[in-house]
Amino acid sequence: MGDNKQPIAEPVLPRLYVTKTALAEMATEVLAHPSIETAWGLYGFRYPKAVFVVGVLRPVASEVVRGYANASAGGQEMVNAMRWLHANERLINQHVKNGINQGKFGFLYKGHSHHTLGFGQYSSVDHSSIYQAVKDDGLEVAVGPLALIKSNGASFGHAPFMGNVVSASRYSRVEFVFYLLTKEMVEYGLPQAVVVRPTIIETVKTLLVPPLGWEFAQNDEFKEQLRHLNSWGCQVKVNHIDSNGKPPLEIQFVIDRVGFKATLVITTDWNYPEAPPRIQLLPKDGSMTWEEANKISAMQWWSRGDDFIDIIGRMLSRSYL
Repeated sequence: MGDNKQPIAEPVLPRLYVTKTALAEMATEVLAHPSIETAWGLYGFRYPKAVFVVGVLRPVASEVVRGYANASAGGQEMVNAMRWLHANERLINQHVKNGINQGKFGFLYKGHSHHTLGFGQYSSVDHSSIYQAVKDDGLEVAVGPLALIKSNGASFGHAPFMGNVVSASRYSRVEFVFYLLTKEMVEYGLPQAVVVRPTIIETVKTLLVPPLGWEFAQNDEFKEQLRHLNSWGCQVKVNHIDSNGKPPLEIQFVIDRVGFKATLVITTDWNYPEAPPRIQLLPKDGSMTWEEANKISAMQWWSRGDDFIDIIGRMLSRSYL
């Protein structure tokens, strides 16, 4: 008997579109580290015949390895940011223009720079990494922009006819080579990603991406809040929750400390501090009733410019915490 297994159809390479905003963010990341390699994450949408790169996740300084001919991006902060974006798919999948359906939203792999290596193509390690991301890690499509800094040098001196004005200029540009690999390409047996020429576009209004919560957009401020709480001996758990049934998610801080009469829960909207936080005390050890806790929680404890530690200080001064 013959083998009736149908052959896998040769994959059709999807068109790649990159927004100007995403391209600028990639260039900014590369130029911020002109002497060493760096890396960043990408996210966007996949349609059957097209891929849109719409955003860049620049890594937190403490969670990216940067060095000469060595760069990797990732860490818990990038994982949290992607989890946030995925969890807000209700916002992404709204139909906003001419009834056009949204593509499938997701992480689109990562980009990195090679300018200190002196050649403008993927290395064998790069090819292996992007192949593993699709074959083993389950990405449906992986886009890997490779960045190179091209510089014409620098000039310094006194600007002509400008008196005491001193000029300093450097003419640099960032060039990208885009690699693409899809699940269909791997299943067909293609051994590696291919170079594609993207179409650079303005932001596409039909492709809605949820706003990153302030935890990511203002990461320094977020970390500062946690440092203040930790310096007071507080234990803090951060949750992403849906408290009002509407996207995007809220960021919730569950705060406790030895000697507290209640657990303090501070819930912030994605755009904190533009929107004030919501405060709730959770009684423990019979220190207060739920009615008392709710009454205290409803009082005014936060003003613009305050840190969370200010809320705790006010509650402690009135023996409510």
